[in-house]
Amino acid sequence: NLSPHYNRLVHVGNYPVTGPVVEGLSCSAVEAKLSEQEYVVVDDWLSGDALASLEQLAEERSMWFTAVDNGYLLKTSLADGLHAEVVVRVGRELRERCGVFRVHPLLDVVGY
Repeated sequence: NLSPHYNRLVHVGNYPVTGPVVEGLSCSAVEAKLSEQEYVVVDDWLSGDALASLEQLAEERSMWFTAVDNGYLLKTSLADGLHAEVVVRVGRELRERCGVFRVHPLLDVVGY
């Protein structure tokens, strides 16, 4: 019987990061894009330790509850269980480094 475990966060785990999680992010470029449009996609700005932690989290944590594209993709968000320490630190470091995130806080994180 799967019902006690279906759509439930069963495996949580701990995914610590010792150093900074945000590296190489151009806050001015993010702010310029946000002045033109409502969202920004930014790539290649996580530290190696943060990326390794997120990869382990994605592989091990039972948080993939939403299937999209007829099951070809799985999706997760903060409400589903993507709220590990490394993700919380991303939000905190973005707020500390880039003024735009103090005015417009990170409200959700989505993984595919």
